[in-house]
Amino acid sequence: MRAAGLALALLASSVACPARAQPGTSVVLVVEGRGAGAFAREVRAGLEEAGLRVAAAPRAEAAAIAAAEGAESILVVRVTSRRVVLSRLAADGAARDAPLSVPRARGPAAARRAALALLGRGAADPEALDPDPGAGSDAETSAEAEPSAPGSTASQPSAVRSSRGDVTAPRATPAPTTAPASDTAPIAAFDATVGGGARTRSFTLLRPDGRGVAYHAPLFAELRVDAEARLLDVAFVRGRFGSSLGLETRLDESNRADALYLRAAVEAGARLPLDPVQIGVSFGVAWDRFEQPFDERLPTADYLALRPAASVAIRFVSWLALDAELGARVALGAGDLESVYGVDRSVYGLDVTARLRLEADFGLRVTLEAGVTRYWLELRGPAGPTRGADESLSVALLAGYGLP
Repeated sequence: MRAAGLALALLASSVACPARAQPGTSVVLVVEGRGAGAFAREVRAGLEEAGLRVAAAPRAEAAAIAAAEGAESILVVRVTSRRVVLSRLAADGAARDAPLSVPRARGPAAARRAALALLGRGAADPEALDPDPGAGSDAETSAEAEPSAPGSTASQPSAVRSSRGDVTAPRATPAPTTAPASDTAPIAAFDATVGGGARTRSFTLLRPDGRGVAYHAPLFAELRVDAEARLLDVAFVRGRFGSSLGLETRLDESNRADALYLRAAVEAGARLPLDPVQIGVSFGVAWDRFEQPFDERLPTADYLALRPAASVAIRFVSWLALDAELGARVALGAGDLESVYGVDRSVYGLDVTARLRLEADFGLRVTLEAGVTRYWLELRGPAGPTRGADESLSVALLAGYGLP
């Protein structure tokens, strides 16, 4: 009888106190910024391993999703060119704690540790965090505040759990602060690089009488200068210049003469970030000049062309990216080739370039570039059309500095 009574008592208590519902989303994760994909994946993995339920959302919808899912808080991870700023907000979107900031160069793992510290699920790394106390530089500041005791007011100080797990003396929750000015996305940025490389040139023409003209310049050195200005990390204006060093033309076995190759390009365009990929379009003017001593067999070629282009960039990590660019060229002239073979011309070209870019957090810029440019020519004179092709292969290594 006693056992039956105990069973009835347990059954009654279970009816009076129904089982607690499974928790919904614990954190709504908002990740913003160029190249933020790797940081988003690492931070989310860390939160889920810590036992938190995570829902990703854009900033404009974060508060609504947090309310619908019953989330405890909103974690905003903002990736800039130099730093990763993490902010913890209440479920209604109001600021809750002082933000933390880690250098972007330390990678996604540092952002993961900072996110866990901000949510009270781990100890912060003092060396990785912003040294500004207002940004939560020490582990205790970054730890989550304990709930206030029943009956206390919001203005009363709360106890804080340290990274060792013990409770320290009560203190006030730090007032929310904005991220340092250096962490905001720059309105304008500028990169400049100089370097050197090597280039070849192959030129062929077929005259109306069936005779051919061919020229091949062996590998020659090239000086390079590139510069780019960006606005809001979307619009850009870019300029490039190159000049040969020590180029010679061999007219026959015993006759050599100095030659000069010059190239320049100016273009403007915009990039669309689709993390971790960027797609860009641009339009500009390109100029290539192969200057040689005048000779009817091989006159100077001078191509001034309109150049629309498209590009795609893949960012592997915060400091390393690969670009591929395809440009079309509609030449407005061909230099001395016109005076020899005919002014009625059709000259079109294509160029393909690949660049491996290294961008260090302190401003260093290094680019390894390889490309090919080819023009197709048809010059129509009194004797008939002369057709040919002018092709150039290049490789270059450039280094410089970027601001900011």
